[in-house]
Amino acid sequence: MRKIYETSNGRSMEHNLFNELSEKMNCVCITTPQLCAVDGLICRLDGSLWCLAEIKIRANASNKYTTYLLSSEKHKNIIDISEILKVPALLIVKFTDCVMTTTLRDNYLTSSGGRTDRDDIQDIELCAYIPMSEFRLVL
Repeated sequence: MRKIYETSNGRSMEHNLFNELSEKMNCVCITTPQLCAVDGLICRLDGSLWCLAEIKIRANASNKYTTYLLSSEKHKNIIDISEILKVPALLIVKFTDCVMTTTLRDNYLTSSGGRTDRDDIQDIELCAYIPMSEFRLVL
């Protein structure tokens, strides 16, 4: 079984970011349970679903890399749910210098990639390479 790296501190940071987004975007952000395919749902004030949200917290500045890596499996799952529910899927990333978002689409360049800092061979996998030029500033 794969080790779970998500921590209560990480979940708390995601929840705090959702609270900030709720205020900024005048919407309701609902955090999903741990290990769900998406981190949350963003709803309009009338309660209707606006989009899915995948939240990432990163310890680097937004301009450090030209692409953002997302697990291809994670990407596929989010896109599948988005298509079933007929709502967009957002990737929202809190970098050290800002918060940025992009609407995920179904076709990105894919290649092997991932983390090497945890000494976990399963951290290297097929990844979607999302151009940073597709992100826009949120906070």
